Amino acid sequence: MPDAVKPLPNHQCPLCGGSNQCLPTDTGSFCSGSNCWCKSRQFPPELLEKLNPEQRNQACICQRCVDDFHSQLHHLS
Repeated sequence: MPDAVKPLPNHQCPLCGGSNQCLPTDTGSFCSGSNCWCKSRQFPPELLEKLNPEQRNQACICQRCVDDFHSQLHHLS
């Protein structure tokens, strides 16, 4: 039986360096992820494009960076 996939232990947001408050990273299991703040948020491709290719799929973007991105989009429209 193969090992279960586990979240990477990266607690820092790749955009700002702050805590990403990733529940699966904190608990070491994706099973706890159903309660994570990110489940109710949208991560538009434009936000993900701010990451360098080597940063992608390595750590979660924090809630503050997601909120700031959405706020900037709202002010531009």
